[in-house]
Amino acid sequence: MTQLLNLMEAAKMLRIHRITLRRHIAEGSIPVVQVGRRVLVREEDIEKFIADRTVVRKQEQVPDFVAPEPVQPLRAKNQRQ
Repeated sequence: MTQLLNLMEAAKMLRIHRITLRRHIAEGSIPVVQVGRRVLVREEDIEKFIADRTVVRKQEQVPDFVAPEPVQPLRAKNQRQ
């Protein structure tokens, strides 16, 4: 059986504010079940919402060692060129 969560529980699971959750619901990003006046969210719909927004970033290929550029020595103010 699917577990139904109230808005506070669903917001805690997503680690977002309850109002932000309501915005996602209003946009249609998260479907809800209404039982009388209660608005409930299926746990599997929250997991799908997370999965749909998961981004895997590619790491740039960086060589193991990058030679530093040579540094010019500092000259004292009164030293002539």
